[in-house]
Amino acid sequence: MGGFAYFISIPALILIDAGLMTHLIKSVSDFFNELTLWFIGGASIGVCLSPLFSSGRLHVFMHETKHAIAASLAGNKWKRMNVEGESGSYEYSYTKRTAHLNAFIALAPYWLPLLTFPMAFLALAIRSPEGARLLIGATCCIDLICGVKDLGPHQSDLRNIRGGTLLASSYVLLMNLMIAAVTATWASSGFQGLKGIAWGLFVFFKRLIFN
Repeated sequence: MGGFAYFISIPALILIDAGLMTHLIKSVSDFFNELTLWFIGGASIGVCLSPLFSSGRLHVFMHETKHAIAASLAGNKWKRMNVEGESGSYEYSYTKRTAHLNAFIALAPYWLPLLTFPMAFLALAIRSPEGARLLIGATCCIDLICGVKDLGPHQSDLRNIRGGTLLASSYVLLMNLMIAAVTATWASSGFQGLKGIAWGLFVFFKRLIFN
């Protein structure tokens, strides 16, 4: 597994994360406010709850579900999923058209925010800025812990990708850093903050390309 799309994603993520960090550093004075404290409180709750999600059958089920979601989004067909205690597997059929996405599917369980996505819709529905930060902070932290804790050479998902475990782990960490930066910006500044990082990335790449 691997290929051009996977390898080019590494430097692309490095540049995106550099742009995000540049924007966050410039706006650090605006970061710490009451809404951010609610988000940090939610993250603390997530740390306390994470053992319930990061081990056992539930953790394995979540891991394989992330594979399944990524494979389905890539246009592949579900074949079977197996969850047994501390181990599991997911099988899907793919074509030449989608084969280049197999590396991304293999690495999805280590960064895909499975709990945060649906919680984001609930957070919008409750129309409470404080409650939204609390919920997203908790689920974002659980997703992060569940993904990163499995990183290591013992994982066949990482070993079987071209470039090996180190490159695969770098991709995962860069993806998690990007998600954390975007989520933290939203927590402190809302959707206006997301517009700000979009513009900041545009300016960053514009200077990078034309200067």
